[in-house]
Amino acid sequence: MPDFHFPLRIEMADSGIAHIVLPVFLIIAVGFLFGKIKRVDISPINDLVLYIAAPCLIFSSFSAPPMDFYFVARIFGFFALVSALCLVAGLILTKIFKVSRPAYLPTMIFANNGNMGLPLILFAFGEQGFQIAVVCMVAMALLHYTLGVALVNSRGSISEIFKLPLIYSALGGMWVNFGGYETPLFLDRTISLFADIAVPGMMFILGYRLSEISISSFWVSSIFGCSRIALGFFAAIVLIPFFNVSELTSKVMILQSAMPTAVTCLVLAEKYGAEPEKVASVTAVSTAVSFLVLPTMISYMV
Repeated sequence: MPDFHFPLRIEMADSGIAHIVLPVFLIIAVGFLFGKIKRVDISPINDLVLYIAAPCLIFSSFSAPPMDFYFVARIFGFFALVSALCLVAGLILTKIFKVSRPAYLPTMIFANNGNMGLPLILFAFGEQGFQIAVVCMVAMALLHYTLGVALVNSRGSISEIFKLPLIYSALGGMWVNFGGYETPLFLDRTISLFADIAVPGMMFILGYRLSEISISSFWVSSIFGCSRIALGFFAAIVLIPFFNVSELTSKVMILQSAMPTAVTCLVLAEKYGAEPEKVASVTAVSTAVSFLVLPTMISYMV
């Protein structure tokens, strides 16, 4: 992958794992403590990130030349296969523990590539790794709002994906990139300023959402939460040799596969009534475990 120009100027970390993970964990902790101390309606902040800042971030990444279409396709194919392996494992686990598949299956499949994955990879691998991580996030989001909706509610409409601004921002970025167009400077700066909000906003929102969660069915939640990280990691290790990508790309794809359960699993469970309290428990446990596991993974990769 060539060098990329991106609004967030972070150099690759060279002074220890703490400087990579602590900024991420501390912002999540601030969101968590804020949620415990003061209850507010966080939906406007969530909407700002979801509908404005994140799409600007995605547009900036996909429009940054050069973007290789086949490279993007390989990442999408990789995450489709990782998700398929996690789905099979999830089907086995839900049968063994006799728990609700609509509630627990998505927690095994879909990783938190945005709130958790993006900032960690940004600090660990700099702008170049971050560019790849954004593509991974879009791939997982597309799967989540198609396969994920179908798993949670068989009557859920595939049209959910077309309600997400990220699909349009990704397509717009690729259109600009592949067409050889150049974004006007005033618009590029505006998009860059909004994009700067996305990463810290995602971390703060994750922390706040965790402050609202109480743990139930602890042992089952622990098994599914830990399995999400472990299965994602080992599935990625097995599959990555078949995709002919660079060393940096492989590291980013493995880390993104090993992220904890996505918060959007809880969002869909709440929307479709798929035992959201159980999904919340798995999300909380998985995230807590990731605080211990991810620093070790990153230390072996940077």
